[in-house]
Amino acid sequence: ICVQGKEERNYHIFYRLCAGAPEDIREKLYLSSPDSFRYLNRGCTRYFATKETDKQILQNRKSPEYLKAGSLKDPLLDDHGDFNRMCTAMKKIGLDDAEKLDLFRVVAGVLHLGNIDFEEAGSTSGGCTLKARSQPALECCATLLGLDEEDLRVSLTTRVMLTTAGGAKGTVIKVPLKVEQANNARDALAKTVYSHLFDHVVNRVNQCFPFETSSFFIGVLDIAGFEYFEHNSFEQFCINYCNEKLQQFFNERILKEEQELYQKEGLGVNEVRYVDNQDCIDLIEAKLIGVLDILDEENRLPQPSDQHFTSVVHQKHKDHFRLSVGYLCWLSSLIKQFLKQLVVTLYLMKTFP
Repeated sequence: ICVQGKEERNYHIFYRLCAGAPEDIREKLYLSSPDSFRYLNRGCTRYFATKETDKQILQNRKSPEYLKAGSLKDPLLDDHGDFNRMCTAMKKIGLDDAEKLDLFRVVAGVLHLGNIDFEEAGSTSGGCTLKARSQPALECCATLLGLDEEDLRVSLTTRVMLTTAGGAKGTVIKVPLKVEQANNARDALAKTVYSHLFDHVVNRVNQCFPFETSSFFIGVLDIAGFEYFEHNSFEQFCINYCNEKLQQFFNERILKEEQELYQKEGLGVNEVRYVDNQDCIDLIEAKLIGVLDILDEENRLPQPSDQHFTSVVHQKHKDHFRLSVGYLCWLSSLIKQFLKQLVVTLYLMKTFP
């Protein structure tokens, strides 16, 4: 959602909306060309289009990059045409015009959210404030997402702490965020909103299938495999954690339980040896001492930091063979995964606030 490579695009829906939305919808969503939005302009801002659909895309919807280099070509992709086909598909699954517009509002709201910038407040609080030029983006985002403008402003520049006394709820304190923390809060909100939108669309699609009339169904699972990049972050940690759980499920159902069944039935099958990754999963999700619980606890501190978080992890698991301190930077937690070693670099800040 928030960052793409130089030659990469974001999700297709953003470009389809910019390229194909009728003028009345474009005005309601305050849309322009892809280069106008932070979540799009750091990657490729060109549309997929044919010669015919290129003529149907208005000039004010085209980025300078598109005007200079032309459209992207793919026999299966056409942003303008795909927008119309998408609208037809929405109608077929039961979405009326009002619900369809609501979906578009959320998509556009995410784009405008990304255009909100922050600067140091210059006060003794040490927090930050919105840049004056971000006011239009704040207004557009609040309107599209149905939020109070001031509430949105406050939620992006502060985080809420609830003090406790003797295990009871105490006073609510709003802690000012620094610029970097506010940027992370903005991006975290964008990801969360888009994720809920995705879940809603999947739920609406599922409602089209008559599950109640049949005990059989076809389920589709689409998930990224293990990821290991030059620069890894919290996203790679979550993806690889999910894959560790899937690997464990496979180990249990296919390798462990099947072999136990063979032995029970007296089949002369050679034993298949496998690596049990339970210790890796425990390292991540164990109560109180797992990486996730330690991370959650760190975020509750008045002044959380990567250094303190990493120190606590290594302190609690100093003898764990799957965890070691990175050679070049002790802030990097190196978790030895089932297939590859994942270097998780400074992912604490990605979870703020």
